[in-house]
Amino acid sequence: MKREKKTQPSDYPIFAFRVSDEEKADLNAEIEHVANLLNKRLADDEKVWRKNDVIVEAIKRGLAQLKKNAIT
Repeated sequence: MKREKKTQPSDYPIFAFRVSDEEKADLNAEIEHVANLLNKRLADDEKVWRKNDVIVEAIKRGLAQLKKNAIT
């Protein structure tokens, strides 16, 4: 079975949570900063980090660390 190619942002599901305006602004600034830092180190043939990529990677790494801390 062939997977349908997603081409528009609206083709993807949304994962959302609520934060204050200040938290949102702080998070957006930090995410943008991290994406810029990661993109500075890229070779010409590497995929550019988007803000969404940074968010997903941060959540995955953060949850793994929280889980590790909770177990030990």
